Amino acid sequence: MCKKQTAENMLPKLLEKNRTREELAQILGVSDSTVRGFVSKYAQKNSVISHHLRLGYKKATDKDDIGEVILAAKILESENRVIRRRIKAHKKFLIQNGVNLKEVGL
Repeated sequence: MCKKQTAENMLPKLLEKNRTREELAQILGVSDSTVRGFVSKYAQKNSVISHHLRLGYKKATDKDDIGEVILAAKILESENRVIRRRIKAHKKFLIQNGVNLKEVGL
């Protein structure tokens, strides 16, 4: 098994406890940015607690995590609204400058 697969397979167990990116990078033997990628991919299918009040990442494992999962979800919803507004501004600019959004895949 390659290093990437081994690291990705180890991640769920490692996230049962709160861990920083630096800790995960050291344990897995990969870079900080690689850890962010692994966690991002894992968090697309699993509840991972990560927000501005918590240093690091932790997999949601039981009812004790519900409050932090709610907070993390609310923060993501807020960030999503901001991103949608920014995309809208970009599209408006492009349209004003004669770009056909469908032709460029937007």
